Order: sequence, then C-alpha cells, then structure tokens
Amino acid sequence: MRNLFFIITSLVFVISVGFYSCQLDEEGTLVGIFSVSDTRKVKFSSGNLQYNFANHTWKFAKCQYDVIGETNSFTQNNFDGCIDLFAWGSANNPAVGRYAKDIADKFTDWGHNVISTGSNCGNPNVWRTLTTGEWIYLFTKRAKATSLVNFATVENVRGIVILPDDWICPSGVTFNPLNPVAFNVTDFRINMNSVSDDNFKMNVYNKNQFEILESSGALFLPFCNNFEGGYWSSSDEGSFLSLTPACICPDQDCVKNAFLLNVRLVRNFED
Repeated sequence: MRNLFFIITSLVFVISVGFYSCQLDEEGTLVGIFSVSDTRKVKFSSGNLQYNFANHTWKFAKCQYDVIGETNSFTQNNFDGCIDLFAWGSANNPAVGRYAKDIADKFTDWGHNVISTGSNCGNPNVWRTLTTGEWIYLFTKRAKATSLVNFATVENVRGIVILPDDWICPSGVTFNPLNPVAFNVTDFRINMNSVSDDNFKMNVYNKNQFEILESSGALFLPFCNNFEGGYWSSSDEGSFLSLTPACICPDQDCVKNAFLLNVRLVRNFED
C-alpha cells in the first residue's frame, strides 16, 4: 500500500512539474513587447515560419535572420526540405499558390497549426498572424513608432529592425533610428526620400552584436531576397506588409495567391 501511495504521489509530482514547466517555457518567443493597437500588445515568434513537406511539420527558423526565400519558392509536394514563402492563408495546404490551378478562397491562419518549436506545448491555436491595422499601428501609430524602426543588415541579410515599446539600448551595440529628414510618414506607410544601398548600412550587425540587440527585445524581419520582403497579414483580400529600400508599407494589397510571402507569427501578451 505504501509503495502504491509513493507511485501515485510521484506521478502527480511529475505531471505537475511537467505542466508547470511547460507554461513557463518561452522557447520560440522573443522577449520584446510590442503594441499593435491602443489596447493590445503582442510578442513575436523567434523566427519566420517554415514548413517541411517531407514530414508535414511547421517550425520557426533557427534565428531571426535565417531566410530560405526564393530558393524554395516553387517546389513539389515531395520536396525534402523546408520552405518559408507561402500563399495567402495557406495554413491548411502549404502547396496552395505554387501552381496556377491552386486558389485559396478562404483565409486560414498559420497559427492554427501546432508549431514544433516554440512554447505551445504541442497545442494548436497558440499563435496568430497580425491584421493589416496592427501592422500599421506597429510602424506608424504607437508611441515613438518611427524612432523604433529602421533598415538594417544582420549577418549580411537585409531587413528591418523593429524595437519594443519600452526599449533601452543595451551596452555593446548602437541603433540608428530613421532620420526624420530622410522619410515622411502617412497613416499607412513610411516613404524613404533617398533610396540606395546606404539605407541598409545605417545599422549593420554581426552575429554577436545582433544577439546583444535581440536580448533587448529587438525584432528583425529579413527580406526574402536582397531587394524586397513581404509579410502576410490576416486581413481579407490578401493584404500584406511590403518592405523595399524605398518604402515600408503595412497596407499593401494584392490579388490572392499572386505572391508567395513570409509569415511571422505573434502571441497576445497580457500585462
């Protein structure tokens, strides 16, 4: 009887510890907190979303500047590797949009899936895709928005650095925000008056430097190629965040399935 009591007690302890640890697990989630509306804050995933056709699993890129891009834009279903460019709302069928006959007529959020890396404990519906309005708020409407964003190059990968709301620059790195003289902001976009490769030389980081910046909560959205990048929103009609050396446009529209773009998921954050 004593042995039975010990076994039951041990099982309860193991289950409790396992559950408790799982709830505290922040693997796959950046530490930065970002306002995406007057009332909502989020945390971003630690890398762009990737899908493996061979074993049908979803995961986050191993680091924020890890990007596959156009290399695997058009693949067969038996492709033995990962892709990170997706058609609009293709979470239930990642092959949609890779052939002319494929059309996604209804948006399915990629966050509905179980992500094999990250703090979801194997559960679906933990992550989600930002709406167009949330992208716009992040870039142009939150407090000090334009002082918390700029073009950057990380490990020779071009992209955009976005800093969390209450950002404090850590020692060992610097960050140069957008120069107010060099851009103009509307409700929906940031236009660069001077378009050149110099935009990406304003903030250049190697691996060690970026790890310091990332520890302060920095988000990096890499371009899918050297010239442009795009990130889907969950809003209807295929809206997406367009990134080019000339413009940051969180409210770009396209014909559904016309493009294959990156996905960066978020989790809602409660104070």
